[in-house]
Amino acid sequence: MAGAERPDPVEVMRVLRQEYGVRRLLCEGGPTLNGALLTAGLLNELFLTLAPTLLAGDGPSLVAAAPLRPPTMLTLRSLYEHEGELYLRYLIGQPQPLSIDDASRDRRKSAFWPAPS
Repeated sequence: MAGAERPDPVEVMRVLRQEYGVRRLLCEGGPTLNGALLTAGLLNELFLTLAPTLLAGDGPSLVAAAPLRPPTMLTLRSLYEHEGELYLRYLIGQPQPLSIDDASRDRRKSAFWPAPS
């Protein structure tokens, strides 16, 4: 896979899991990587940061891929604000209920959750 212009994401994940024991992987990529992982069915979460900045022009999309038919549904898992920026965490695919335990665990792990008053 090394040196391949566009390695197959399914094969990359197989090698990482079988040869290196990787069970979870955080990918910080651009639209092309996001598109490849999404269309291969390898994404289960999306972390999105919204900054209070406006840009103009024909910039890239969040996902560079053929149109998704049907559109991929996202379910908001958590939302944090810090100094005007929003940090969103979405589940990809079918909605899954968020339990009270999940919400408490997310709050404890986040540096952005407001401190108790």
